[in-house]
Order: sequence, then C-alpha cells, then structure tokens
Amino acid sequence: MSWPRWRWRGSAALLLALCIALGVFFWLPLHRPLNDDASPRAFRVAPGQSMRQIERALEEAELIAPSAPLALWARLRGADRRIQEGTYELSSALTPREILQRLVEGRRLLVTVTIPEGWRRAQIFARLAARLSIPRDSLPIAAACLHRELRLPEVPAALEGYLFPETYRFAQDARAREALRVLVEEGLRRRTPRRLARAEQMAWSWHAVLTLASIVEAE
Repeated sequence: MSWPRWRWRGSAALLLALCIALGVFFWLPLHRPLNDDASPRAFRVAPGQSMRQIERALEEAELIAPSAPLALWARLRGADRRIQEGTYELSSALTPREILQRLVEGRRLLVTVTIPEGWRRAQIFARLAARLSIPRDSLPIAAACLHRELRLPEVPAALEGYLFPETYRFAQDARAREALRVLVEEGLRRRTPRRLARAEQMAWSWHAVLTLASIVEAE
C-alpha cells in the first residue's frame, strides 16, 4: 500500500528541515571565524592532548566559538589522530576548519635564527639557546649524540666545524638535537663535488676545510 501524497510531502519537508538544521548546527560553525581579529596568537598543542582537550583550549583562548563541533569533525575525518604537537600562530579570523588544517599539517610558529660566519660552537649554542628557549646544558649533550649518530670524524668538541653559518627558520619549540641537525645537514649539503675534489687535492678532510674556514672568518 502506497503512502498518501501528503505523507510523502511531509516526509520530504521533514528531511529538508533536518538537513538545514544539520547545516546550521554542524557545517556553518566550522566555516565561520569567531571574528575578524587577525592578530596572531601563540597556541600550544601539548604531547598527549586529546582532540576534545584541544577544542576546549581553543575555546578558552577565544580562537573558535563554543558552538563549533571541531572535535566531532576531526574524529569523522580521522584528523584527530594526525594532530602534531608544538606551538602554532593562530588567530580568531581563521575558521575552525583552517585551524584544524594547520594543526594537522604541523605549520608551527617559526623563529628566524642567524648564525654568522666565523662563530665557534659555544657562540652558536648560546644563540640557539636564547632564540629557541632551549636549555643551554642540553646542547652539548645533543651535539655529542648527533655526532655519533652521523658518524662524523672525531674532534675535540662534538660538531665543531660542522655547524654551518646561515639564516634558518626553526619551529619556536624546536628541540636541541632537531636544531643542531638542521645546521649540520646544511653544511653537509654544501659539500659539492668541486669542493670535495679541492679538499682531496690538498689532502684535507672536509672537517679540516670547515674548521679552517671557521678560524679564518673568526680572525
């Protein structure tokens, strides 16, 4: 037995009303920023934080509206398992979906650190500790571990001569080993075949070339 036409119309109207209500409750808040204040603010995602805890922290920081079902949306998308810890630069002019995307992609707050030519290890450690809030005493330990991991030639002080002078962009909460690895890998990347061949002609190791260059620049 078929339903009367008025019942079909009533069901369709009810379904349409439910879709509109779902859009108002679920979809619109995710695509609407809290306000138009684009001033950047630091927001930290701590290790082990759940998506619900992150959502509450965003609400308390007045970055998203309490009505935005961000945790539910993240779970439905599987994004709650891809959130990366760290400090981010966010604003209330971003939509909740845009904020979630930044947390998933790990676009953390960046700090510019310049290492001048001629600086020795102690000076570089001091600059990294000051700019990145890294504990000063953790840098020599991290340097020794990284030196062994990369199997670099033995030197009086770990990584001396391997920390390449350049301007870098680090995550504000970068750890000691992470920051040192960037400097070392940049120096190793600069080992062009021409430079290596020149060092071999002079019977010098690459470490000797870097160390001499650093001493000359310091003088």
